[in-house]
Amino acid sequence: MAVWLLLLLAWIARLALEAGAGSVGCELTPGSSVFGTPSWGWFPPGVTCTYLLPDGHTVVQGPPGLRWLVAAVLLLGVLALATARTRGRRPHR
Repeated sequence: MAVWLLLLLAWIARLALEAGAGSVGCELTPGSSVFGTPSWGWFPPGVTCTYLLPDGHTVVQGPPGLRWLVAAVLLLGVLALATARTRGRRPHR
């Protein structure tokens, strides 16, 4: 249980760091010095960066869709272990 909880907390901390990075985390390509406007989204969880390019086009980059899978596995793992622990503590009839 402790390992699953630790993994869940580490994942939440990573999302918090990403959310706090601001426009520094929204560089179009490494070294390009083109920074976008960050916004937080829950579907999937993470920062979405919107770039207004000099030619007038807008580019939007969001977090990878696999984040839902990571969130689901971590949450289900913690819930399954917590449920198993509480069932194991119930008195038998």
